[in-house]
Amino acid sequence: MTVVKGWKEENFILRGQLGTYAVYNQNISGAAPAVSVDWTNGAVQSLNFSSASGIPVITFSNPITGSILCLKLQNHGSVPITSITYTGAGSTVYFEGAVNANPTASNSAIDWLSGVYDGSKYYFVFRKGFG
Repeated sequence: MTVVKGWKEENFILRGQLGTYAVYNQNISGAAPAVSVDWTNGAVQSLNFSSASGIPVITFSNPITGSILCLKLQNHGSVPITSITYTGAGSTVYFEGAVNANPTASNSAIDWLSGVYDGSKYYFVFRKGFG
């Protein structure tokens, strides 16, 4: 074991998501669909609201502690989704500024959630209006 300025070598553990990743895509349809975002499918995922209506309910599952996670939201229907319910919002899912992450209300708009899972809670930043 090496000691450098009081730090033991074992204190430096690199954990991360290195390499090239494909985006896991889901096409969402139906009235008020229940959407499962299972992070074992990848740390970057995409939800395409192709023919969904009403207010989708998104539930996150199977994160890895310390993971950096990204979720693309895209409207493609004739009536864009303007509101989303996130299971655990305010208790295990938190958004920057305590503002719910509702998608841009125009067709083909692209929005991104990006954040981290700390072992018990998700912390997301939401950016709207790409594309």
